[in-house]
Amino acid sequence: MEQLDNLGSDSGTFSSGFNATAFLQPGENEFSIGTVPSGAYNGDFTYHENDRCELTIFGAFPDGNKQELSNLTATIIDGKPNVKTSTIYPDNYKTPLVNVDGVISHRLTLFTRSIYIKTIPRWRWVDATPIREDNPEQMKQLYRAYTNLLTLMEKRDLEGLNMAWSLSNRENAMADAYYSTPDEFFDAVGFESTFKEYSDGKVEPRREWHEYKLKSYMGGRLVQLEDKRGHSPLRITSDEKNLGFSVLPYFSMIDGRVVVSR
Repeated sequence: MEQLDNLGSDSGTFSSGFNATAFLQPGENEFSIGTVPSGAYNGDFTYHENDRCELTIFGAFPDGNKQELSNLTATIIDGKPNVKTSTIYPDNYKTPLVNVDGVISHRLTLFTRSIYIKTIPRWRWVDATPIREDNPEQMKQLYRAYTNLLTLMEKRDLEGLNMAWSLSNRENAMADAYYSTPDEFFDAVGFESTFKEYSDGKVEPRREWHEYKLKSYMGGRLVQLEDKRGHSPLRITSDEKNLGFSVLPYFSMIDGRVVVSR
């Protein structure tokens, strides 16, 4: 699942970081970077010698120390991106570097590297039942979960929404080593702040279900619905500000129920 991009930068220059812990599972994991030339918006699909993209994963420890676990560094050789210059680690790190030329899809070159995570909580989504688009009963439960959230949004029932997000809030707080509380993670979803900002805010009626595409991650254990604009069925809009806010939670089927898990 995509977490960071530099699409908002005309020059492509971008630096950022985030805590990926809540989306990792014990054992085998993968991470990727995708590259296109920085001039793509202007129709220039030429890579330049100094173009570079780097992603490094660190493990953080309670004593404040951190350890580099894996890395992908894309550079340009003979006019094409590859990750030959990525760090090579000892075998016990279990993060081999393979397929340094990547996989090309149209203008995008995708590079992927596996990483083994040993010490991490076993999140509830890890053991979730995969949700399949060709399973009508599962999709019905997913639609029902969205409908219940829309009802809570229409009522501006923040307490009910907080309860619906409770699993996600608790596990995100644990992944953050409790530097943030579950309630702070719920606040970051943006319901209360958006309703305050949009004095005329209203919950948009959802589109027909067939107009949404199932986005599936981690083998169907984390899913969400998006329309062709990347919007969720959960939308708040303001005519006065000419703005819209879309909430994009991830759902999992846990113990036979579809719940917000991230």
